[in-house]
Amino acid sequence: MRTRAGVCILLAWLVTVAPALAQRAPATAPIGGRIFGVVEGQAMTATDTFDALSGETSLFGGGGGAEVHGVWRKIFLRASASRLSVDGERVFVFGNTVFPLGIPMRVQLTPVEIVAGWRFATPGKRLVPYVGAGTVIMRFREESDFDTSSDIVSKTFSGAVAFAGVDVGVMKFVSVGAEVGMRIIKITRPGGVLGALGEDDLGGVSMRLLVSIGR
Repeated sequence: MRTRAGVCILLAWLVTVAPALAQRAPATAPIGGRIFGVVEGQAMTATDTFDALSGETSLFGGGGGAEVHGVWRKIFLRASASRLSVDGERVFVFGNTVFPLGIPMRVQLTPVEIVAGWRFATPGKRLVPYVGAGTVIMRFREESDFDTSSDIVSKTFSGAVAFAGVDVGVMKFVSVGAEVGMRIIKITRPGGVLGALGEDDLGGVSMRLLVSIGR
């Protein structure tokens, strides 16, 4: 909870200062772009569900994406996708009691984000902060080695994402960066373990490390 509160405070502060910084931005910026790879973790909002399924409340994985910079002033557009997973076992929930069934399985989350943001770039500076927000489409998949096609759970949900990060140039056209964000993916009438434990959000706090090529 403290981590989520800190992320919300950071994002709120950046949203507050962005208009003032934007007023000092030049009227035009060169069109550019980059491709990037990412290592990512997400601390789940549905902690009880993922603790019951796997004993873990965070999922880890990787992915990549692409950005177009200088769409207007310092606005950028981004599309990205990643895959996060954790191993666990199937469970049965009765009341508030979780009964492990001893059937190994894997949970996968595949977030796809379409976002826009603002880069606070300054000529000659290697460090570039940025903020952004947009839509996230989350695919949830749950399967085990013994499943038939009818046993596999595969559903897709949508929600919102906001994030803040910083890039550091390490050489020409290459940069590394870190990013923290908040995903909110509310589910109407959740079923399965999620619904049985009274949770309805597949979002959470995401943390990313990025390696980018481009400008």
